[in-house]
Amino acid sequence: MKADLKSDHAIRTVLRRCFYHDPEFHNRGWSWIPEVEDEPVDFAVAHGDHDVDPRPVFEKLRWGGEFVYVAEKPGACRAMAERFGPDAGFLHEIAPMRFQVGERRWFRTPRVWFFVARKVELIYPGDTAIHFTFDVTLIPHGESDTDYAVRKRIPSYEQVMERLRHRHPDVEDARLDPNARRLREQLFPILLTREVGFLRRLERRLEEPYRSRVPRVLAVEKDERGYAREVVLSWLRQGDNSLSQIEFAKQSAALLAAIHDQAEVVHLDLRLDNILVTRDGVCVVDYGSAAVIGEDLSQSETLKQLFDDWMRKSGVQSVLGKLIQRGKITSTPIISAHRKIDPMVDLFYLSLQFDYLHRHADYRGIVRMDPDSREAQLIRGLAREIMQPKDPDHPTIPSASVLVDRLEAVDQQLGFERQKREEQQRQQQAEQRWQEGPKRRRSRRREGRRG
Repeated sequence: MKADLKSDHAIRTVLRRCFYHDPEFHNRGWSWIPEVEDEPVDFAVAHGDHDVDPRPVFEKLRWGGEFVYVAEKPGACRAMAERFGPDAGFLHEIAPMRFQVGERRWFRTPRVWFFVARKVELIYPGDTAIHFTFDVTLIPHGESDTDYAVRKRIPSYEQVMERLRHRHPDVEDARLDPNARRLREQLFPILLTREVGFLRRLERRLEEPYRSRVPRVLAVEKDERGYAREVVLSWLRQGDNSLSQIEFAKQSAALLAAIHDQAEVVHLDLRLDNILVTRDGVCVVDYGSAAVIGEDLSQSETLKQLFDDWMRKSGVQSVLGKLIQRGKITSTPIISAHRKIDPMVDLFYLSLQFDYLHRHADYRGIVRMDPDSREAQLIRGLAREIMQPKDPDHPTIPSASVLVDRLEAVDQQLGFERQKREEQQRQQQAEQRWQEGPKRRRSRRREGRRG
């Protein structure tokens, strides 16, 4: 249900007032809250005629998306603004304020009240993340009120305990307490400190344009031991770009090749949640579980134990192990990389993700993919070639850089096939016009005799 004409005019006037100079608003567009959308949105708008629940709006918006609420009465606007606060994962960019929406007539000036709130939390407050993660949120950073950065910090003891209770509902708190304290005081600080080191390594070693496609460290807060407790990173915002499946595959493989070859870093957690499409192209974030290629972890017992635990619990390693057991992977280098710090793990999992882009909600409207298309079939064939090569000991795609070349060849093949189809269509149209020619001449002669 759309807003009526009166509220429609008020909303559009407010939107012009708030986002006239915002290029992202004009590029990304906006959506009415009452309407049902198949894909997440970046700007959502509602009128005071609708009772809006913060949770569906939170789930509808992408991370960093903005919610605009317009009402004719100040009380309704203030009450809704209270609901869209930190307890719902939002931050007010514009507090409730009055705005004139028309010319003054007689003794009355038409005005409305509105506020703007931005989604700054990754998950809805009170929910538990599937993956054990840090406390990640957007914070204002920079001279402009619309400049944001990512704050990543060690979760609180209560947050860690809540996640442990969610994972182990039958275990008493007394038994969970030592694990929670170990996570907060040892493991999380080590992982966050290592991530800072890897991001700085990437910034030093990666060439452009790849350097702008990984997060940049803006600030670090350390504890008395020198471990990072809180990190501020540049925000790589999802969206503002649309790619075909082959373009997504080429860009992500090229970035992975640069991470492996230039920075000598292996990511180890290339889930689609950690791969973004921004205005600069495909980006990779979250290097908390990364390692240097060939890194010797045996020198630190704590670090060795940490990675042993990670390898046992990692979703990527779990999928790899199951596919090996089912015989879906026959490549010797990939089998040998199971539960090890090896670039083949990244190559395997990235190629696996190419076939699941259309199932991931956050990629709807960003990556154009038809799972039954010729494009998807050729990319799927490359993934199969990586996992099940004809010669298991000598795979034809042994690295991300070779995958880039093969994807370029697929792109050229798709272009050639497209040109061939267009040429065939032109020939068919020419033949149809030629066959219809005598009919047109006879028709003109009949019309001439009638005249």
